Amino acid sequence: MKFEVNIKVKLFIYLFAIVEVWGAVCFATTTQFNLKNSKITYEVNHPLHQVKGVSTSGKGKGQCDDKICDFLIGATVKSFDSENSNRDLHVLEVTRAALNPVVTMSLQPLANLVPSDLNQSRVFKTDAKINFAGILNTVQQVEIQIKKISDKEFVTTGKFKIDFDSFKMEKPSLLRVSVKNEILISFEAHWDQKNNSSKK
Repeated sequence: MKFEVNIKVKLFIYLFAIVEVWGAVCFATTTQFNLKNSKITYEVNHPLHQVKGVSTSGKGKGQCDDKICDFLIGATVKSFDSENSNRDLHVLEVTRAALNPVVTMSLQPLANLVPSDLNQSRVFKTDAKINFAGILNTVQQVEIQIKKISDKEFVTTGKFKIDFDSFKMEKPSLLRVSVKNEILISFEAHWDQKNNSSKK
C-alpha cells in the first residue's frame, strides 16, 4: 500500500512538472515587427567639402519574446543617393558592392532591451553588428532612442561611427587628398507590430 502511494505521489509530481513546462512553452509569445519606413544616412568629410548619402529603401524585421528583443535593418549599397551619380558609382567600387550588395545592422539581443521598453519613450545603449563590404564588425554601446507613436508603433533613431580601415576599404580622394577615415552613420526606423504574434 505504501509502495502504491509513493508511486502515485511520484507520478503526480512528474505530471505536474510536465504541465508546468508545457505551460511555460505555450504561453511564451514572440511579438514580431515590420519596418514601415526608414532613413539611413552616411556622412564622410573631406578637407574641401562634406559628402552625405541617403537611403530610404531599407528593409528590416524585429521580434521580442518575453525577455529580450532583436532588430535587423538592411539596405542595398546602390540605394544610397549622394546627389552625384559619379560619386555613387565610385562608392559601389570602394565598398565592393558587386560582391557585397547589402549593408546590414543588427541590434544585439541584450538584456537591457525588453518588450516593455517599447511601450515608452526612452534611450538605451546596445551593441550593433555591422556587415558592410563583406566584413562583420561590432560597434559597441550605440545610443538608441525609442519614441512611442502608439501601442503598436514606435520609432528608433541613433548614430554611430565606423571607419574605412575597419572594413578594409580604400579611402576616396579628391585632388590627391583622401577623405577622413571616419564615417558617421545615422538612422531613423519606423516600426509597427504585426497583427499576429506567434507562440513558441
